[in-house]
Amino acid sequence: MLGKQAMRAMTAILAAISLAALLACAGPLQKVRQAAQRAKQQNDLKQIGIEYLNYGATNGKSPATLDEFLTFFDKSLGPNPISADLRSGKYIIYLDVKLKNLPKGTQNTVLGYESTVPTAGGPVLMADGSAQAMTAEEFNAAAKPPAPAKPSKP
Repeated sequence: MLGKQAMRAMTAILAAISLAALLACAGPLQKVRQAAQRAKQQNDLKQIGIEYLNYGATNGKSPATLDEFLTFFDKSLGPNPISADLRSGKYIIYLDVKLKNLPKGTQNTVLGYESTVPTAGGPVLMADGSAQAMTAEEFNAAAKPPAPAKPSKP
């Protein structure tokens, strides 16, 4: 039978081993969480793109205001976290875009993005409805819709 000191020492060793194991898993788990978050944001932007293009097909023009778009978005999908993220400014979209008049075409023009992209990079919605990751430098150099288009604000 072990004495109290030996039991305390063994408990301390097991606690240290458990902590080391948790710390070893924390790095890979954090990377998995970050990848899942990026995938979710890209999927959210694709959904925004689909509804933006549906708005244009239904109304013959792009939405001029965020409220116009959100009314259509919520009518189509019902209130959901993506519309809340648009309202809060987590996602920014360009409004009043003349899709047929984009000098670089829909595939090469930014239509929306996650709000931290200009400084940190991240997921970007293109005017053709696709989503991709860009660095801050790539985003800042990418084509944006010309006037009268303007980014949404919360």
